[in-house]
Amino acid sequence: HKGVQSIIRALGTDQIPRLRLGIRGETGGGDLRAYVLQPFSKEETRQLPALIDRACDAIEAVLSGPFEKAMNEFN
Repeated sequence: HKGVQSIIRALGTDQIPRLRLGIRGETGGGDLRAYVLQPFSKEETRQLPALIDRACDAIEAVLSGPFEKAMNEFN
């Protein structure tokens, strides 16, 4: 988050479009930092190519058309 905070500070506004990759896991309300910093499981590693492809598709949609249309397609 500090990278995003730095960008917002440099731009002087938080009113900027953002693309985010979410996480989904069985954190059980535990320490989320520990969860996101642990190595990928074998199953997560197997899913990475599809995740990266979908993220690239989302970026292309944002760059080629209205942001709102891309949001509706990929959210």
